[in-house]
Amino acid sequence: MATLVGIAGIGTGPNLDPAVLRTKEEKLFSVLSGMGQAIVAYSGGTDSAYLMWAAAHVLGENAVAITADSASIPESTKGMRRSSRGATDSVTNTFLPTSSTIRIM
Repeated sequence: MATLVGIAGIGTGPNLDPAVLRTKEEKLFSVLSGMGQAIVAYSGGTDSAYLMWAAAHVLGENAVAITADSASIPESTKGMRRSSRGATDSVTNTFLPTSSTIRIM
């Protein structure tokens, strides 16, 4: 919501100064490099796609994506995640079956 308000010109939005963004990206690369390996919970959204891209960029084969495969997610959405190009092209993406149902006795 805050981002949309900032984009609309009301209030302040995110700092999109290229120097600030580059500094933040370098910090992320440094943190990932220090980890040596990473598992990223990949939803296919913007945030997880960027993190997956950064992890693959820094860690190569030591970066792995995990995507939840729930019955509550429409098959059309699952198909888009499986066929999406970009962040996970060079990364192993494992789909884990999950249960999002609650059993009430």
